[in-house]
Amino acid sequence: MEVSIVRLNRPLLIRMEKDFYQTVYGFLTKGDIPEEQLPKLDDYVGYLAALNEVSNGGDCFTIACEKSGSVPIPFWVDKKGNVHTKQDAWMTRIIRKSREKINLSYTILHRDMDEDEYYGYVNELNLIVDETFFYDLERYQPKGKGPLFEEVSDDELPF
Repeated sequence: MEVSIVRLNRPLLIRMEKDFYQTVYGFLTKGDIPEEQLPKLDDYVGYLAALNEVSNGGDCFTIACEKSGSVPIPFWVDKKGNVHTKQDAWMTRIIRKSREKINLSYTILHRDMDEDEYYGYVNELNLIVDETFFYDLERYQPKGKGPLFEEVSDDELPF
């Protein structure tokens, strides 16, 4: 199957459950990502950056969940106690700041994968959770482009 791989320039550590954290390296989608969806892709990458920040001690918001049947529906709560269930101006600002804070960028790669390979690299949310796959993606970088993994001289982060 044809997939689009969104490879982040750095791993993120995101709290998935009360006592479970997942290292996230990007995500996969089946098929191509249409050009008109690229702004939503940027928002999603920023959303992951914000989840990384709050998962690692950031206090710009908290996440609460409401059960709808058997599915928990998360929503963000700001410092004033306001609930944000859909992306609004406040959420957009948090997303942008979180992404800028860690200089998070991404590369989109297209590749043909079989289903076993696909499900071996991602979790149930289609997030890339396999570190080896993250580094192996270097070989799929289009000719003439720089490396996927860019070393930053001093970004004040421990990794």
